[in-house]
Amino acid sequence: MKKDNVLLIVGNGFDLNMDLKTSYSDFLDSLKTHSLTNDLIRELRIRKKTNWVDIEKELENCAINGLRELNAVSLSSRYKLKHTEYKEIKIFLKSFLLEKQKKTIYNLDEKNSYNLLLGLCADVNNNITILNFNYTDTIDRLYDVILQNRFIDIEDRFKQIHVHGDLTTGIVFGIDDKAKVKKEHVFLHKSFDNNTTKININALLEDQKEIIFFGYSLGISDASYFEDFFKKICLPNNKTSKSSQLKLTFYYYKEEGYIDLFNRLLDLTNHSTAKLRQYNNIKFIDSSINL
Repeated sequence: MKKDNVLLIVGNGFDLNMDLKTSYSDFLDSLKTHSLTNDLIRELRIRKKTNWVDIEKELENCAINGLRELNAVSLSSRYKLKHTEYKEIKIFLKSFLLEKQKKTIYNLDEKNSYNLLLGLCADVNNNITILNFNYTDTIDRLYDVILQNRFIDIEDRFKQIHVHGDLTTGIVFGIDDKAKVKKEHVFLHKSFDNNTTKININALLEDQKEIIFFGYSLGISDASYFEDFFKKICLPNNKTSKSSQLKLTFYYYKEEGYIDLFNRLLDLTNHSTAKLRQYNNIKFIDSSINL
């Protein structure tokens, strides 16, 4: 019997749902002492005081405009993004996450992220691929729990891909290829890093019966992975019944998360979300509500 290909795409919201405080905001809060010697960290921490900070997006802004906040209060120095300070942040981020992933995860059965993964694994008709945009080992830990405690045979139908590397092999941290920064800042591009995944993500997306996004915001810094795919699935097709359409499920966090997600879908579909709903089987789920 032919199995269904199911793709689970996870971002930081997956770890947050497991009560692991691994957000960029948490990371910046941990860098207070380092901001005394690293101007880039100082800049990012100042920006965080007035707004939620996506570090990867702010790196692009810093490369284009310099360290805006520091320059605004300086009469002499002109602060610029330096390669050495960027590399230092990567080191600090890896150390921060290594410490956070040591945390014991309690009450697994109350976590929507765990129950989703368990349900996918328990369905013997699924071939499961995890496209993991996190650096942590959370999926590996949950996989081991499922194998040991649930007695589910999934080893031959389960695969995980760390898109941006992991804490063992090295992490990929930076900006999308389409970001227009100066040549001196080419090192910021994710594709510059040899740990970037070599897999054809677009081909992987097209080979699925079901795609689930959990805790992944479809952020601007990863737009190149998804924009062609979303534009394509907004085109007319001959799959008119819900059962034959591609199934897409998006988990978001509260109303603000839904608004952010929907704005990203508007961008990725070239403002064709009505067609996205028409030609695909779409579901949106609030991950803050225990299911």
